[in-house]
Amino acid sequence: MIILSDCIYYEPAVNWLFLTLESLAKENCEIFMSMEYRPEKVPLVKEFFQKMKNAGFKMSIEKENVPKELRCDDIDIFKFVR
Repeated sequence: MIILSDCIYYEPAVNWLFLTLESLAKENCEIFMSMEYRPEKVPLVKEFFQKMKNAGFKMSIEKENVPKELRCDDIDIFKFVR
């Protein structure tokens, strides 16, 4: 299992983040990533998600599995599995 938080905000690092996850995540590895919604970072997030999809990762949104009292409207939780 790999856990990340708020890690997509610096454009040059998006590819490094992807390459690191691709290297570490073996078959059936779960990656949980929380991320605050920032409108100006949407293109970076889309780029990262596309890289993950192209590498064979399946993505789901896990926000519904978080207890209501711990949820926040501008933070999402994603799960990637290879």
